[in-house]
Amino acid sequence: MLDPAPTGNQVTINGRSSGIEVVKVVESFPYLGSLIHCTGDNLPEIKRRVSFTRDCMMALDRNIWRSRIAVGTKLRLYNSCILPIFLYGAETWAVTATAAKTFDALDQWCLRRTLNIRWTERITNN
Repeated sequence: MLDPAPTGNQVTINGRSSGIEVVKVVESFPYLGSLIHCTGDNLPEIKRRVSFTRDCMMALDRNIWRSRIAVGTKLRLYNSCILPIFLYGAETWAVTATAAKTFDALDQWCLRRTLNIRWTERITNN
């Protein structure tokens, strides 16, 4: 049984065979590849996924994105290899206006990197 409210940084649980066990209360922890936060907010997980996605894009920068591979092949690689990294567990996220802007900004950043478009160039979304 759980105590009704933790008083400090630990929760006491009555164990079956070993008596009482003490479990530390943490702010967040990874579970099945997703970050679970104590507030129940999705923003820490979204930030974590954005970081993973950016790291993967940067790792493939010289070998794939700046190579002479056809644009169609690059886009297929982006859709099949990069987007799943970001979208893992997304079906459980509550999408807010801020989160939607974050998704769009990451997608635009990745596509610009894939198509080798510099941020100083004026390209419309159309």
